[in-house]
Amino acid sequence: MTRSEGGDRRTTDTRERLVSAAVERVDEVGWDRLSLSAVARACGISPPACYKHFPDREHLLAAALLALSAQVGRRARARLRPDPQDSLLGVARLLVTMAQEHPRLLDLLLFSPAALAALDGTGRYPLLDLVRGEVARMAARHDLDATTLFTVLWAFIQGYSRLVATGAATYDTDLLRQTMKAFTTIGKRP
Repeated sequence: MTRSEGGDRRTTDTRERLVSAAVERVDEVGWDRLSLSAVARACGISPPACYKHFPDREHLLAAALLALSAQVGRRARARLRPDPQDSLLGVARLLVTMAQEHPRLLDLLLFSPAALAALDGTGRYPLLDLVRGEVARMAARHDLDATTLFTVLWAFIQGYSRLVATGAATYDTDLLRQTMKAFTTIGKRP
C-alpha cells in the first residue's frame, strides 16, 4: 500500500468516525445542539481537524442525516412486502417506534433542515427514496395520485411520530393500521 492510499483510508476512517459520533451525539442532545467541538472530542481529535472533513456544522449534520437515513432505510427495506400498503405500514411502525426510543434521532431524520431540503429533492435521503417508491407502487395499485398520497402519508407519519415522541399521544398500532388503510381513498384520480 502506498503512503497516499493509507492516508486516504485514514481520512475516510476519520470522516466515518466523525459522522458516527455526530449521530450518537444527536441522539444524546438533539441536532440543534450538536457542536463540531463535542464531536471532535468524542473522536479524540482537535476541533480544527474536523474542518478537514466538514467545512461547517451543517455539512456534518447533512452527513449524519445521510448515514442515519441509510441505516433506517436498510431496516425499512427489511419490512418491504408484496403489498405496498403493508410495506408502508411497516415503515410507519419503524418510525413511530423510533420516535419512542430515539426521539432526537427521529427529529434529525424528519425535521432537520437537511431532512426538509430532501423533501424537495435537493438532498440525498435513502429512506425517503424507499418511501417514495412504495408510495408510487401503492398509488398505481389503487389509482391514486402519487404526489397527493405521498404528502398525506408523510405528513401523517411526521405528525403522529412527533406526538408519540413528545408523549402527547400513545402509540396505537390499530390506529396506525386503520389510518394507513384510509389513505387508499385519498387522492383518487378523477
